[in-house]
Amino acid sequence: LRSNHKYILETHLPDIGSRMSKDWFLVRPVGRPNVNSILLTMVPVSQHCQLNLQGGDKHVLKQLLSSLEHPYVHNFIDIDYIPDKRLVVIMEPFCQRGSLKDLIYHTTPSMSWSTKYSVRRSGLRLNQVQSLGRQVLEAISFLHNLDFCPIGQIQSGNIYLEGSRCKLSGFDNSILGYKPRIQRLTRQFQTNIDSAQFGHLIYELGSGRELT
Repeated sequence: LRSNHKYILETHLPDIGSRMSKDWFLVRPVGRPNVNSILLTMVPVSQHCQLNLQGGDKHVLKQLLSSLEHPYVHNFIDIDYIPDKRLVVIMEPFCQRGSLKDLIYHTTPSMSWSTKYSVRRSGLRLNQVQSLGRQVLEAISFLHNLDFCPIGQIQSGNIYLEGSRCKLSGFDNSILGYKPRIQRLTRQFQTNIDSAQFGHLIYELGSGRELT
């Protein structure tokens, strides 16, 4: 933020997600007070990352993610890399309604992960599960047709709510080498991990708790 002067810091959020060593911030474009907040995250580069983030790979990845346009795929704004800190920086729209997990547990996205999902809920209505599940399937199909296969990051915390739509995100984590939080639950399905993760998602939507 200090180097490009395009954005100003609004707030440093608590640990709203489950990934360790990750920081979440809300920023806003300079001189545009009426523009919605942008979510900026910083996380150490994964030891499994095979990209050269100091070279052309970063620009190719940015172009690729920016080119994805689908009603049920979350938008992407920017990616950067801080070499002296070995930090990956991602910028994306901040969704005020939060994620599907926030909807299931009746929480707000700015609350800490360690507290906001501690109370089991009763799950969503059948028609909600059907509608949201169909939207997620359409997003998965779109990404698979573009050879994003497997996506490997399909879970309720990676699916944001925007109006009546839900939008799949998190697929950049797989490209950058980050392992999914529910990997231990689906590792036996590595040849068809997206189907297994989608099944876990539907169970959580309908029951109000994760399948363990």
